[in-house]
Amino acid sequence: MIAFLLVLAVALGVCVAVASPWRWRRGEVQEGDARERSAQLAVRNLEAARDAKYAEIRDARLDLETGKLSQVDFDAVDGGLRAEAVEILRRLDRARARLERARTGTSDPAGDSGADDDADAGVEPAFPDRDGPTPPTERTGAGSYHQRPT
Repeated sequence: MIAFLLVLAVALGVCVAVASPWRWRRGEVQEGDARERSAQLAVRNLEAARDAKYAEIRDARLDLETGKLSQVDFDAVDGGLRAEAVEILRRLDRARARLERARTGTSDPAGDSGADDDADAGVEPAFPDRDGPTPPTERTGAGSYHQRPT
């Protein structure tokens, strides 16, 4: 019986010794994976925001073609939407670069911590509020639309 317990203790000790390098390196891998997952999430969110903005641009074009928007209104709306799309694309490029750095394990070539990119890492709403032109009607509740005062 004592021999069995001694063999069991030695076998357990060997298993712990053999597994210890993997357990030690696991923390490093998880930290790198967390940075990569965060960067992947930022890229996915910005791609969704880009696709939503493209849909808004297409909808505005359709509204012009169906006569819901005048050419003047369309030009104002389209210009604002395209400016927002360009900003999303810039942020998407930065997020993709950050993802690549996380995958390769390299640091930021500019030497900064990416503090200006912090907003890219969070969840972006698909339709952020805009300061640009607003449609002539607004939804005020319970499915009713009212004309905005001009």
